[in-house]
Amino acid sequence: MSIKPESSQNSESPIVDKEEFNTKVQNYYKAHSVHSKKLEWTKERIENVIKLLEDYSKNKFRGVRATNKQYHHAHKYDVIKTGNHKVLMLKRKDSLHPMLEMIPTEDYYQKILDAHLATGHGRRDKIVSTLRNKYMIPIFAIKIFLDLCRVCITHKNNFKPNAKSALVQKPMLANNFNQSGHINVLDFQSSPDEEYKWLMQYQDQTTKFSFLRPLKSKEAKEVGYEVLKIFLQIGCPHFLQSCGGIEFTMSVLREITTLWSACDVIQSEPIVPQEEESIETLKQDIKNMIQAWMVDNNSTNWSFGCYFVQFQMNSSYQLSTRNTPYKAVFGTDPRLGISTSLSENIEGHFQVEVKVEEDSEESDKNEEKDQLNNQNSKYGE
Repeated sequence: MSIKPESSQNSESPIVDKEEFNTKVQNYYKAHSVHSKKLEWTKERIENVIKLLEDYSKNKFRGVRATNKQYHHAHKYDVIKTGNHKVLMLKRKDSLHPMLEMIPTEDYYQKILDAHLATGHGRRDKIVSTLRNKYMIPIFAIKIFLDLCRVCITHKNNFKPNAKSALVQKPMLANNFNQSGHINVLDFQSSPDEEYKWLMQYQDQTTKFSFLRPLKSKEAKEVGYEVLKIFLQIGCPHFLQSCGGIEFTMSVLREITTLWSACDVIQSEPIVPQEEESIETLKQDIKNMIQAWMVDNNSTNWSFGCYFVQFQMNSSYQLSTRNTPYKAVFGTDPRLGISTSLSENIEGHFQVEVKVEEDSEESDKNEEKDQLNNQNSKYGE
């Protein structure tokens, strides 16, 4: 079955109407005073600022005094060149801060769409977390986009978590990764993908890092086989828990130890009612993300799509841990994610420009030093 790229969507029925989104963004800007800080960054404005900064550099080279407007923009922005393309960047405070590209309003739609799909129709905080190290896009534009997403509206109407499960939990305090694991088995019998009718989630309780695996049945033998493959990748946890109860968990552990006797895992305490509410919310979220992937890609092949959803889950910001699961495990966010015009070529070019500028300054200093030595030798004569 052919799979469309993740960023694609049905042009006849997009998840967000682009014209409606752009109209609402324009209405937002019109509602604010021209003297406010919420001025619109159009392509024309960005091009004008780039030209202003280029003129500033030329005047500086010629020894011509810059205007106040040039000084103001030169203090806040940089221009990065890659080939024939010029990008306006917000100046970073130091080398530890990210390089942020100034995005025109005409490009808000595509950037937010890419982030929304990459996070599995993630909400505001997940999208902000994805974009904040790459682009300057205002939060109000993200909110407008989310309010118009047809898939999110459908999920919101079909599923409303209770007040307890909606509460943001405090970050879990544990020694390290892989202390305790949890197994969920989700029912997909109503929308089977050929022989696959179930979906297993294995989640590390501390970092919320997840693995998703399609299943042909929910029998302990098949579940145990898939969990074993995960354990052989990351090691065995100290404790294991499942939504199937103590007997099911013990059956899974027996299947695992039959194939790997060295695996020593302890059956965890049974799930309490408060945890059940949170687990049901999580399972529904996964189903929603799978459904969203199928809609976005015009595909029913969820046994393949679940791996994209797994990546989306692990690279999305979690309120409960105040981190992404991927970063919690590996110490950094994944390099592969949303494609960005701020490629490594731009960053490399920026570093080359800095190096050239440093070399130029060093050359000027050496030249001045040579001139001074020549003058001193003349005076000595």
